[in-house]
Amino acid sequence: MKVLLNLLQRPFIRFCVVGGVGFIADALVFALCVELFGFPLLWARAISFVIAASVTWFGNRCFTFMDVVNGGVSSLVQWGKFMLVACFAAIPNFAMFQSVLWLFDDQEWVPYLALLLGIVAGMLVNYCLSRRWVFSSQSAAHHH
Repeated sequence: MKVLLNLLQRPFIRFCVVGGVGFIADALVFALCVELFGFPLLWARAISFVIAASVTWFGNRCFTFMDVVNGGVSSLVQWGKFMLVACFAAIPNFAMFQSVLWLFDDQEWVPYLALLLGIVAGMLVNYCLSRRWVFSSQSAAHHH
């Protein structure tokens, strides 16, 4: 238990935990869009992406970077910055997603593998930009 608590002191680990929650939201919304509503895969992916990014922004604001003073930046401005970062991180995410779909074609499990690999592809870009730009402040910059 002590090891787990020590790991949770690291922002990157907390970011990954929040990302796991975001992944669950992403996968659930994606599955609902595809299986229940019959949306095309790329539309379903775009919808699930926006929802998952909003879930992860909230988690990162309240858990990952909770100790960062954001210099009076409003929640809406911060959410906008996070969505911009998420869109930039979506480039490798969507590229991986589409590449896996092209490589493995019509097999049932492929969209979910593509979803997972796409999320992993965008994670590092998202973390670096979130830490340096979205959830930063003058006081936090002096401590790094």
